Amino acid sequence: MLKSWSRLEMLHQHLPSSDVKENYVADYHVILKTIEQETGLTLNEFSIADSELRFKFNTIPPTLYNDFQGQTMQSEFRYCGRAFFLMRLEAAMLYIRSLIPSETKRHIGF
Repeated sequence: MLKSWSRLEMLHQHLPSSDVKENYVADYHVILKTIEQETGLTLNEFSIADSELRFKFNTIPPTLYNDFQGQTMQSEFRYCGRAFFLMRLEAAMLYIRSLIPSETKRHIGF
């Protein structure tokens, strides 16, 4: 459980400051599944639904140097809104933290 919790903490601390790319969401889901297997908890309500992942679209202005002529380009990856992702992630962290018995919590430092 400590390894999974550490991964969840690091994901939280190193989350991009903009929308969250789908590989972060996939990693988050793997961590949740691992915690479920290790603890027997059910954490699916903290998952990010596939419908929350969307492609980004950018319009490329026409220039003398490209052939796009103002075309709209779809991103290669899907993204989830950062605020929504953080709500789910932090709710999961709060829930898991509240269920860890105090005698098993590890304190790092002096």
